[in-house]
Amino acid sequence: GLLAFLEAWNNFMIPLYLVGSSHAPLPLALVNMRQQTMGVIDYGATEAGVVVLLLPAAILFLALQKYYVKGFMAGAVKG
Repeated sequence: GLLAFLEAWNNFMIPLYLVGSSHAPLPLALVNMRQQTMGVIDYGATEAGVVVLLLPAAILFLALQKYYVKGFMAGAVKG
């Protein structure tokens, strides 16, 4: 479930071609915001957008980390 969430959360190419700019997901909106400044990059706004993108994924990973590691260890071979 965690990997499916991360894939959907970070999806960029499909919304780039199928979704209008008014309904863009966060990664696409962040890129559009960065490109609209006529060549001047506002690094503060870009980094704030990256943190906003990172927080839900990091919180979900930390909440499910116990199960994530348990799944890795269940497939390990004892030698």
